[in-house]
Parts: sequence; structure tokens; C-alpha cells
Amino acid sequence: MTGYLSNRLNRNTAIMVAILVVGVIILYWLARRPSSLDQKVWDVNSLPAAPEGTEEEMAALVAERVTITVVVKGKKLDIYSLQIQPKKSGASTVLLLHGLGDSSHNWVQVNTLQLLAFWGYRAIAVDLPGYGKSQEALLGHISREEFLMALVDKLGPDLPVIVAPSMAGSFAIPYLFKSPESSMERAAAFIAVAPTSTEAFSQEYPHSQLWTLVLYGEQDQHLGKVSREMLNELPNANIVVLPDAGHACFKDQPVLFNRALYHYLRYVRF
Repeated sequence: MTGYLSNRLNRNTAIMVAILVVGVIILYWLARRPSSLDQKVWDVNSLPAAPEGTEEEMAALVAERVTITVVVKGKKLDIYSLQIQPKKSGASTVLLLHGLGDSSHNWVQVNTLQLLAFWGYRAIAVDLPGYGKSQEALLGHISREEFLMALVDKLGPDLPVIVAPSMAGSFAIPYLFKSPESSMERAAAFIAVAPTSTEAFSQEYPHSQLWTLVLYGEQDQHLGKVSREMLNELPNANIVVLPDAGHACFKDQPVLFNRALYHYLRYVRF
């Protein structure tokens, strides 16, 4: 009987210790978590700087040129991409699209591709069909939504976070929100950088639970403000306004853009 009581006491003590350890971990995480993340609108200047590697570590993160062959409705499209794979296997994917007149190379210029890989993500930037070094890959009768669906399937196996600035919204918005109930089956999260096409699906946004960061420059009086007004209807939307930045806010304020991106990816635990 004494042995039984002793064993039970030891087990209860172990359970209490485990509960206390978990509680301490949670309190520690909450203490370190920037309080601004608890708000719908984030103050990017209040967020800690995003981690960066040494000069040697960052220089070693060289983008590889990869042609992604996507087949849609029997048509083969060769899509140019720049990719950096992290050292760890099984990394989550961040897919970077681009605006009109831009290309995958812009994400190298602002250091986003390299930083994503340094943070442990599989970083992929593509030249969209008809643009950049994918200009011969014309969609024809294929819709932009159909193309993006095929591209995401090709990249697999896990769903990516999709980063869509400006014109890239004409690909990402219909892909994600034409059927809002299934948007979480199409991407892990959405980074909307003042995208086009947001007004087309205003009735659908309240029905999507997709994690979304709406990000734009404070001087962007058109697409920036429109995208905020429209996408604010998403139940899981957060907003970041980059100071002293125009429509191409990630070019005007690359350090602040990358900071917001880093903390958002951590916020959604991706």
C-alpha cells in the first residue's frame, strides 16, 4: 500500500512539474513576443530587426536558376525561377511573384530571397508567364488562376506562403478567393503587397479564413489603400503600412519590408 501511494505521489509530482515547465515556456514566449503583433495593424518600426547572417553567410546564399515546367490543360509552360534551398530538409516554401515591369530578380536585389533561405525557408521567386525570362510562356486560353494552381501543385508537396505585389494580384486573388471556403487548401498564408484585382472578390473575403498580411506604402494612395479596404474584410487579416514608401514599397523600404515578412511568418508559425 505504501509503495502504491509513493508511486502515485511521484506521478502526480511529475505531472505538476511538467505543467509548471510548460507554463514557464508560454510566459517566456509571450514576454519575448512583440506586443504590436497582438494588434490588427502592426507598427513595423516597433518590431525587432530581422536576423541576418554574417557577410560571409549571406554571400554564400546564391540563387540558383531553375526552369519549372508546368503543364496546364495539356500545354507545357517553361517558367524561369530563382531559388535558394536552406540547409535543412523539409523546409516550408515561400513563393514570390512580381509586379508589372518587375521580375524574380527584384527579390534578390532587395535581399528577400537570401534572407528567407537564411531564416530556414525554401525561397522561390518566379518570372510569371509572359514576363521576364518566361516571356515565351504565353497562357493563351489558360486563366491566371489555373496557371497558379498548376504551379503550386508542381512545387509541392506542402502549401506555400504566396507573396503577391501589384499585378501579381491578378494571379493570386482569383486563385485564393474565387472559392473562399477552400482558400486555406491553396496556400499556407498570403502576403498581399498592394495587389491588383482585390475589388473583384469583395463579397468572398468574409468567408475565407486564410492568414493574410496586407502590406503597402503610406504614399500609395491608389492600390495600397484599395487593397487595405478590400482585404480588411478577411477575418484573419493583419495590416502593415511602410513609412516613406510608395507603391513598390518593398523596393522603397526593403529593410522594413523584410522585417515585417520575418515576423509575420513567425506569427503564423509557418
